[in-house]
Amino acid sequence: MALKLPVCVLFCCFTLFALLPLISVAQKTTTQAPSNTNGDTPTGRRKVTEMKVAVMLQEPYVMLKGSSYEGMFIDILKELKRRANLSYTITTHGDHEGVEYAPGNWTGLIGSVQTGEVDLAVAPLSILSKQQQVVDFTFPVMSAGLRILYKVPSPWSGGEAFGILLSPFTPGLWIMLLLIFTGVSLLFYVIGRFSPYEDTAFVGKAATYEGLTLINSFLYSFSSMTFQGYTAAPRSLAGRFLAAFWWVFVLLVVAAYSASLCAVFLAFKPSIRSLPFATFDELSKQSSVAYGVVRGGSTQGYLNSSRRPVQSRLWGTISANADNVLVNSVQEGMLRVLKSRGDFAFIMEGPMAEYLSEQPPCELMTVGEELGEHAYGFACNKETDVCDNLNRYILQLQEEDYVFEMKRKWLHKGCLRGDTATYLFHGLAYFDTFGADPNSAPYLADRSVTLRRFSTGFLLLLIGGVLSGLILIGEIFYSRRRGTAVPRRMPRGMEDQERIDREFRDEADA
Repeated sequence: MALKLPVCVLFCCFTLFALLPLISVAQKTTTQAPSNTNGDTPTGRRKVTEMKVAVMLQEPYVMLKGSSYEGMFIDILKELKRRANLSYTITTHGDHEGVEYAPGNWTGLIGSVQTGEVDLAVAPLSILSKQQQVVDFTFPVMSAGLRILYKVPSPWSGGEAFGILLSPFTPGLWIMLLLIFTGVSLLFYVIGRFSPYEDTAFVGKAATYEGLTLINSFLYSFSSMTFQGYTAAPRSLAGRFLAAFWWVFVLLVVAAYSASLCAVFLAFKPSIRSLPFATFDELSKQSSVAYGVVRGGSTQGYLNSSRRPVQSRLWGTISANADNVLVNSVQEGMLRVLKSRGDFAFIMEGPMAEYLSEQPPCELMTVGEELGEHAYGFACNKETDVCDNLNRYILQLQEEDYVFEMKRKWLHKGCLRGDTATYLFHGLAYFDTFGADPNSAPYLADRSVTLRRFSTGFLLLLIGGVLSGLILIGEIFYSRRRGTAVPRRMPRGMEDQERIDREFRDEADA
């Protein structure tokens, strides 16, 4: 036991003596680590307090007004500056985000950030894995998808149309009924004027009747529609034949109006449709409207690389007509939509489409839900701590709905003032709506009586009119062969009127 104790003491002293150099090196490293004269962060990134910011002019994200910048991303950048206690200087750098001209080397905005020429790039940059190999991205500032930019149909009438009581029939049907009423009344007048059997010399009270004059013909047609029983009924076979068909037509009109009015009153939500498509799926399946994208842009790249059914159909049609539907810029695509007569649609980034649709001359609209949602972020140089500093505050902006407020401020302040009306299709033909604005028309596509639904009534009345005309011609030829003259109406004098008043009085006046 006495021998073991000195041995243990010697072993401990030898171990301590061997570890002294390692302890001194560790202490030296620890004391030297905090001192950094170059301003690098503990992670090796360069600390930046005054950023060099490059922007790409693109509405509504970044716009140049005079000598200052404005836009949705500029407002977000100002808020980040305030919260992170940073300063920056802005320069405009190019009109595109950049392309990879060699492996790992980029041009444009991405290239400027990669080479360290600028510290931060502010633009609608999609966060893509290929670009993130050479630059850093902040947390997503906002997300967006593709929308369809289309021309608004010309409104037929402004404001609320005629009211709910006119909603059972479409405008086209109402106009057609008015034309038919006028035509039938004129046909009654022709029959009363030229038929030899339209005798005006009646007995009794009928002596006060002047026959089917122009006014009486219109009154008879109108009284038949309101079931008033006007006494000026036609007497000839042609007139009675036309009257029979007219009464049947009136019954069909009244029955259809009553049934449709009940359906309209029971309807909860309008379902007006006046466009050839309502979604990307419908756009990809129709052939009446051509559609395109920006040549070589991110939208083309997304549709080309996607393997989803809708995206594949869209790109298949676009690639088959590439020479006619691909445009060189968003501005060119917008102008082509404006100049079209509804035969061209433009697929583009959703926020920009919403912004353009609310700018004068207020003839554009966005259609369809967002397709292929992706995230936008700001690009930072990998050697700086810019993205690390901004990420926390970007999350705060998202949590506080600041980005949402900026979207509402810049995307919905124009023509529609936040009213993102949707136009649909597949129900009413153009001749039924006459280009009516669905928001101002009270009729319902699935309940209103249309021209096509009422075509049988028109056909029936047409047959009656043709037969009445043929009978009138037969009556004229028959009367001429028998020597019966066409009746002539003589002007009624004062003596005739006194005789009628004296001889034909009501029993109550006797």
